[in-house]
Amino acid sequence: MLLAVILAVCYALTLAPGLTWANGGADGGDLISAAFTGGVAHPAGYPLYLLVARLFQYLPVGTLAFRTNLLSALCTLLGALILRAWLARQLAGQRFGDFSALAGALAFGLAPLVWGQAVITEVYALHSLLILLFLFGLGLKTLPGGDWSRGLLLGLAASNHISSLMLLPLLAFDFSGQAWLIKPSLFLKRLAGVMFGLLLYASLPLRALAQPPVNWG
Repeated sequence: MLLAVILAVCYALTLAPGLTWANGGADGGDLISAAFTGGVAHPAGYPLYLLVARLFQYLPVGTLAFRTNLLSALCTLLGALILRAWLARQLAGQRFGDFSALAGALAFGLAPLVWGQAVITEVYALHSLLILLFLFGLGLKTLPGGDWSRGLLLGLAASNHISSLMLLPLLAFDFSGQAWLIKPSLFLKRLAGVMFGLLLYASLPLRALAQPPVNWG
């Protein structure tokens, strides 16, 4: 709770009120307008981001850009909470374990690069949240949907930012501590989850067919 309050206050006080190029956010106008018009953003298209950003644009507060900026703040906040849960799990039973988990999550949420992306429109806040979910899911012995869900998390992350596919080799390993490598059948199940998540890219040609004003094709 303390973590959420600290980060929420910090992000609320520094959240960009509108469109900005601050913190390397030169793609903000493209992403905001592509989401709003049902268009296609610059390559690689970011289909998941466009869908989620459009949902935030329906919020009845501030400008269109402000509502989209809120997505970044919420994703970073949730990412920090997930990181704290993972650290607390790893440090369970150790002296000052809870404090260390809180400190580690705060260090993440308040790191200049992370904080800078949390207050503008960019794909990286959602990217970090999805990667943290994927890595956390790999380490859990049980997960709703099992290995298919582990693959799905990576597929969704790649539908937000294609660089997530660099983590594909991790799907072959068992991080629950039971073995080094998983069975081939389980790997194929994870791979099927990845492919299902990547189906979101099929929405891009469909969006382009409508000839929206923002359309990178």
